[in-house]
Amino acid sequence: MEEGAVGELLGRLVAVYTSHKESPLEVIGRLETEVDTIYESVEAEGVVVLATCNRFEVYMDTPRGGSVDRVLRVIEEAGGNPRVVWGVEAARRLLRIAAGLESQIIGEPEILGQVRQAIQRSRELGRVSSFLEIVFRSALMAGRRVRRETPLGRSRVGYPSAAVSLAYRLAGNVRNALIVGTGKAARRVLAILCRRGPERVVVSSRSLERAAALSNMCEYAVATTIEGIRDHAPYDVAFVAVTGYRPPGYIPEISRFVVDLSNPPVFSGDNVFGMDDLRGEIEEAIRGNLRFVPQAEMIVEEELESLIRKIAEMRVSSVIRALLEYSRHITEEVSHDGVRRHVELAVSRLLHPILVSLRRASVEGSSFEHFLSILMEELEGRGEYSVRAPRVPSK
Repeated sequence: MEEGAVGELLGRLVAVYTSHKESPLEVIGRLETEVDTIYESVEAEGVVVLATCNRFEVYMDTPRGGSVDRVLRVIEEAGGNPRVVWGVEAARRLLRIAAGLESQIIGEPEILGQVRQAIQRSRELGRVSSFLEIVFRSALMAGRRVRRETPLGRSRVGYPSAAVSLAYRLAGNVRNALIVGTGKAARRVLAILCRRGPERVVVSSRSLERAAALSNMCEYAVATTIEGIRDHAPYDVAFVAVTGYRPPGYIPEISRFVVDLSNPPVFSGDNVFGMDDLRGEIEEAIRGNLRFVPQAEMIVEEELESLIRKIAEMRVSSVIRALLEYSRHITEEVSHDGVRRHVELAVSRLLHPILVSLRRASVEGSSFEHFLSILMEELEGRGEYSVRAPRVPSK
């Protein structure tokens, strides 16, 4: 398919984003609170917001009413540096993200689940369009293929695992650990930590119910509220992963070390280590993953080509249904004459130039949209099911 046709097929897609490459992580952390604002204010056929600790991305299907400017303003007011990409580049970006190629840690495994959760949230809010469904399904397929067909992303290296590795390197052995928070990062830290077999892990949250639910994952874990943190001190290491509130300031005082996974970070000090300090723990894994990037990029391009074909099929599906209905009416109309086979042959011959024109227009691309609208108008207006040649627009 020619370049112009590709642009036409995907031209309704736009992505407004900022990521760890363009903005500080604390800015991206603040933007996570703007997800509901985007869903409520953006006017478009469909909207999906992908908000993680490393990126804030809004994918829109045919945005209207200055919606792109509205998202740009939200990012700028938070202190971020937004970017905009349209059409095929927006689709390619999403597929690369799902494949782990745009992550701060190349091949990180969590991003595929985050893309899946983003489209699910849009479905629940009634904001996803059939077009975005196809685009995001292609992204998820790209991500799954990269994980299935390459070693990229099979490694569980990420900030939570790096945090546990750093803690053991600093403390020598972790006997009594504290986890503050019950979100995804905290859950992952607990799962990795408990495989190492500490004597005890204290899971704390503002909600004792949430802390208890998370602590059930591990036989070494006990649950407490934020107020009960002192009761189990001192700690060899405290893992802090919270959003939207600041835990007690005395945590660094009752812990040998603090690993702060919050975005933005909530603690600082000589015994506090943040995400920047974890880079050394994962650089080797990143270097190992880099050799698989070309293979992953080939998969992304294959899935992008498949996406373009799916969108082209979606665009002509209504025309095909109308043509089938049209031919069925003609056949039924004369079936009492006992010449059904002759009628079917005649209808097939009548439809042949239309189908040939459809194929030609889909290849040429530039006249495809005009052709579809004319053809649909012709078919919908044929109350008597008579046939006249479709008008093919001149170039």
